Amino acid sequence: DANVQFTNLKLEALDEEDRKIFVELPQSLFNLDSRILTGHKGALIKRSDFVITGDNIEFNTQTRFGTIRGNVKMVISTENTLP
Repeated sequence: DANVQFTNLKLEALDEEDRKIFVELPQSLFNLDSRILTGHKGALIKRSDFVITGDNIEFNTQTRFGTIRGNVKMVISTENTLP
């Protein structure tokens, strides 16, 4: 099977400008062949200047392109004001 299932996945990554990005997915699936990470039970993406939440996420780890859908909310704030 090419799928790896995760529960309460928490990731920390760096963006192009070396700023930390935190991702939390309560339930997710990573396909080893396509290298696509999907989450269908909610998603939280946080950086020092924004927070994005939504119901579903799909992230291609090769192209570094992702989409978030369903009840999407984004809060933008001044740099370093988020916890």
